[in-house]
Amino acid sequence: MIVHIPALLFLQDLMGTYGSADGMASLSVIRVGYGHSIELRLGGKVQLAGVVGVSGNSVELFAQIGLPNVVRLIGQLRAQSELGFEGSDMSFGVSFVLEDDTLTLGISSDGNLKKKHVLQRV
Repeated sequence: MIVHIPALLFLQDLMGTYGSADGMASLSVIRVGYGHSIELRLGGKVQLAGVVGVSGNSVELFAQIGLPNVVRLIGQLRAQSELGFEGSDMSFGVSFVLEDDTLTLGISSDGNLKKKHVLQRV
């Protein structure tokens, strides 16, 4: 039986390339099989690269973030337009809020928002 995972359906809507107005941040979401790959560039350097796939009734993001270590983030749909990922081994989070062609990307540490990027679909 095929089960529709709302978080995965959200990622399908998120597919594409996004960029900030100042050109400093860009995000690419590409479909890879039934999952997705995510790449976040800040200042021309890749800051986050990972793959998202289904785990149970939710999604997981296995990502390399700055360091050579791969971290596991568990994702849940927080609202119809917001998908959040939280670290299972560390207090790190990434959230995606999509409204029309505007994507707000939030990066948090220890439960506090550290960076926020507003990106437009390219």
